[in-house]
Amino acid sequence: SLYLSILELKTKHGRMLSDMETRKLDPGEGAEIDRIEHLIEKKQNQRDRLIEKRKKGHFVVRAPYRFVSEILGMPEGSISVMMSRVMDSFRMDAEIRKALLDE
Repeated sequence: SLYLSILELKTKHGRMLSDMETRKLDPGEGAEIDRIEHLIEKKQNQRDRLIEKRKKGHFVVRAPYRFVSEILGMPEGSISVMMSRVMDSFRMDAEIRKALLDE
């Protein structure tokens, strides 16, 4: 969906630029074009960060949150945050990281 969003913004940007060539520039349109360019840059940076995280080997964890929350007596929303923190700890700890990569 991120790629589609970037594509839609680029299409809208191109359409506005071609429309501007055929008629006089409205001051509001210049601001709109700047806003779209900023959004495109922002989305591309977001995409690049996601690709970088994937290259670093970030894990995807799936768990039955309702079941785990009942066992631990915690709200379901807290489980994903807790699991994310556990994975971050694994990534930060050199010994755990080495053990995971060696096996």
